[in-house]
Amino acid sequence: MFIFSWLLPAWAADTIDITEVETKELFKLANRHTQMGNYQQAVQEFTVIIDREITKTSVKTSVKTNAYLNRCFAQLQLENHLESLADCSQVIKLNPQTKEAYLHRGLTNYRLGRYSQALIDYDQLISLNPQDFRAYYNRGLAKVGMEDYLGAIEDYNQALNNIPPEETKKIAMVYNDRGLAYFHQANIDQAQADFNHAIALDRRAARTYYNLACICHHQGDLQKAIHNFTLALEVQPEQPDAYLSRAMIYQKLGDSALAIADLYTAAKHFRSQGQVSDYQATMEIIRSIEYQQLETGAIG
Repeated sequence: MFIFSWLLPAWAADTIDITEVETKELFKLANRHTQMGNYQQAVQEFTVIIDREITKTSVKTSVKTNAYLNRCFAQLQLENHLESLADCSQVIKLNPQTKEAYLHRGLTNYRLGRYSQALIDYDQLISLNPQDFRAYYNRGLAKVGMEDYLGAIEDYNQALNNIPPEETKKIAMVYNDRGLAYFHQANIDQAQADFNHAIALDRRAARTYYNLACICHHQGDLQKAIHNFTLALEVQPEQPDAYLSRAMIYQKLGDSALAIADLYTAAKHFRSQGQVSDYQATMEIIRSIEYQQLETGAIG
């Protein structure tokens, strides 16, 4: 059974407010749209600021740097990765000391699968701010992408050393991903310990319940695996992979009715989420089980 890490955990910075007289109100409006999740509108407003003619050189540089940085953030949320990359690079060109630009560009490179470039950005951010836990965590994700699991574990350790203790959900997230890195090294005991630690910190960590369920399945503890898949689904009920994995265990235990019920639910969510090939594969599994039942006279 496959354990995976979702892309969402990598952290990006918040937007930055500036108060130059020439653009104060437009910046307020653009940042408000960003905070509300209206990223497309924010992009348009930051573009107006960038295109605006400003005569005073010092103000012009500050305004444009911050506008590019904020637009980069909005583009990142819209998954406009090439546009985000261009904006981040422009920020760095205007002011190479802008730490958040390296964070955003590193995350953009990571999402594009450009792991080596992401490492360069995170290295630069760490040189500017050695206590930035986000840089260590994100660099750890990039190293996992490069299958450098030992290096990832070292970075996750650094992240844990620098996260404020009140940030329990973020600490739990790092333990989850460190557990995945240990799993890839076949260190099952340490992986399980990290997953348990993550859950102790965040009882609503759906992906950690999923990963712990996979560990239990790997160890042959099928009932505990079912229990953890169920907990994952209680937190996040639209996880098709969790339904699919639980269905396979039910089928292995000989409970075809529960297996088929989970498979139909998995198929529904695969389809609604646009995962066509997974939907088709799940429907094929259902047909196979139902055919076997007909062959053995288990139906009717």
